[in-house]
Amino acid sequence: MHVAQPRRVEGQQTRVPAGASLRVGALLSDRTQDAYLQAVSDLGYSEGQNVAIERRYTAGMRERLPVLARELVDMNPDVILTATGYQAAALRDATRTIPIVAIAGDLVAEGLVATLARPAGNITGVQVLQPDTARKRVALL
Repeated sequence: MHVAQPRRVEGQQTRVPAGASLRVGALLSDRTQDAYLQAVSDLGYSEGQNVAIERRYTAGMRERLPVLARELVDMNPDVILTATGYQAAALRDATRTIPIVAIAGDLVAEGLVATLARPAGNITGVQVLQPDTARKRVALL
């Protein structure tokens, strides 16, 4: 996560870059969370020192998504990380300006991005289940 910061003016506080994540359950891939924090660290950021990261969990209750998405958006983070298409959709419904990075199934088929090469809008990410590779995955099994 690279965030450009304005020059500091005497007496003015510099804004700490903020990230946020929305998860359906607390058990959803600690590896993903760890990788995210490692990437943040690799870029020179340290949670609690020069970057703030807010987390929200639905505790398995999808009906909480709109409320939690709105909470995160109201915090005005620089970026929001999420792990499924329906979470990204809830976040998209809450904001069209804050960048949303989704690690999801099929971003194009779910209508979250126009194309993978040119997503448009404020959602981008990694498409985990690419239809083009389905045959290869079955062959590997």
